[in-house]
Amino acid sequence: MDCGPTAVRSALGPESAAVSPQPAACSSRVDTVLAAPYTTTLMAKTDLASGPRAGRDSGPRRSWIYWTVATLVLLAGFADLARGGETLAPILLVIGYCVLVPLAILR
Repeated sequence: MDCGPTAVRSALGPESAAVSPQPAACSSRVDTVLAAPYTTTLMAKTDLASGPRAGRDSGPRRSWIYWTVATLVLLAGFADLARGGETLAPILLVIGYCVLVPLAILR
């Protein structure tokens, strides 16, 4: 099927001088071509349905250890910041917020 401007004019009749939108058959062909790489089967994580991943301790105790260490490092950073620390406080806060909190969330 031709999807060019002449096909659109001939489908609408001779009274249509302006080019109008393409017929539905042409636009669906374009939609499937553009949407093909973005299907949900490529983005779906199928390994999660099989249960916990191998090599991970799924117990709640391990998660609380990460959160406790992150909290202690952040409290130490804020305590040093409150007493005027300019070197240790930013280091502890960056480690706490950028490393330990995301690690605790992911574990």
